[in-house]
Amino acid sequence: MAQRILYSLRSELLLLILVGAVIASGSYFLVHSVFTEIINRYYLTEEAKSTREIDAVMDLQTFIQNESITSDDVSRIGQWQERNRYIYLLIYNAEGDVVYTSDGGMSFNHDVVTVPFPSGITVEVPREEELRYYAGQNTPYPLYVGDGALSASVADFTEYLYYDIANIISLLTALVALALIMIFFVRKIVLRITRLASDVSVVAEGKIDHRIRMDEESDEISNLIANVENMRTSLISTLEREREAINANNELITSMSHDIRTPLTVLLGYLDLMKSRTDDEIMKGYLATTESTALRLKELSDDLFQYFTVFSNKDPEVSMSEYDAETLFDQLITEHVLLLSERGFDMHYRALSLPDGKPAEIVTDVQKFCRITDNLFSNIGKYADKNSPINIDIYAENGNICLHAENKIKRNTEEVESNGIGLRTCERLCKVLNGTFAYEEKDGCFLLTLTVPMKNGGQSA
Repeated sequence: MAQRILYSLRSELLLLILVGAVIASGSYFLVHSVFTEIINRYYLTEEAKSTREIDAVMDLQTFIQNESITSDDVSRIGQWQERNRYIYLLIYNAEGDVVYTSDGGMSFNHDVVTVPFPSGITVEVPREEELRYYAGQNTPYPLYVGDGALSASVADFTEYLYYDIANIISLLTALVALALIMIFFVRKIVLRITRLASDVSVVAEGKIDHRIRMDEESDEISNLIANVENMRTSLISTLEREREAINANNELITSMSHDIRTPLTVLLGYLDLMKSRTDDEIMKGYLATTESTALRLKELSDDLFQYFTVFSNKDPEVSMSEYDAETLFDQLITEHVLLLSERGFDMHYRALSLPDGKPAEIVTDVQKFCRITDNLFSNIGKYADKNSPINIDIYAENGNICLHAENKIKRNTEEVESNGIGLRTCERLCKVLNGTFAYEEKDGCFLLTLTVPMKNGGQSA
């Protein structure tokens, strides 16, 4: 528990904030000290201050001459003061009386004077008494107006503006230092989560053997990564057990079907032999009933195989080969059409005829394809109405060989209803053979379309 608290993200964040605050404070004081030292060493020397004061008086004298200011309207100097807010003026007349002070544009209180900086920043400056005293201590400079001479004492306090600028820069530096530390922490977390998301995406795509990469940390994210990896390995174990169960089930079905079909085949053989050796009509009736029951059991055994084909998660193995489309369809379909015709069905069959007599090849597993056609015509024999025509049409379309069958469904309650497993078996096998198998019942008719793709889309090599 102690280790969890020590290495939790919350504790790490609090520790990082503490370290960041220390580094930010150190950055603030370092930058502020550097700026303060530069200001004190180069900007506040007596020579520099004297030069600024002389420049200010010369600029004021130029303003007075340009504006033709006299001793009666000396208040107009306030216009110059607006542009030079960090210069404090005391202007005297010949008798030594103060005729102008720089109170305009400054807001004095008991402790400090504030000067509004053009960008909206308020800069603290010395008190009025300090400025007046300092200006009064300076040697007055002669100042000539239109009707005589005045004298001006100057106090330059622009260093306070630079002090405040230094404070702002120092504060920004501290904030940037803290932000960089937080960004480093957040980036580290984001990279770990992104890596986990990437690994989970690979697993979600079906690559379940892809190992979730662990990290060396010991916090909530590392616990999450470990739990996801445990889920992956647990899922692998579950799927493996499921696969073993499916394989065992498949082996059981195959074994049972074989065990059932073998004695049934023998039984049917003996029944056929007994029918040929007896003339007793009553016995023949018993044998016919027994044979019908045995055939029904054989059908159920065949259905068991078909259920295995349809519901097995594993696709049946195929052996694909090239065949001539016309020859293959003619051999497979014609035989079934003739057998159904002999049983009294009205068959309308149109064989495959390719345009311009061009040969077409298909790639398929002939055994699986035979199972499809056997199931198809077996269903027709069981459920088609003999009193209505059965249309079988084979044609080429859009690079496919298509088999279209249409028949009317007989309605006889004595017959066992279809469970549709044969059609679903055909659908599954067609998918494995890269074809399609679509069917529907409409207005008492059964419609079916089977497609097999031609090699190279039916284009000659």
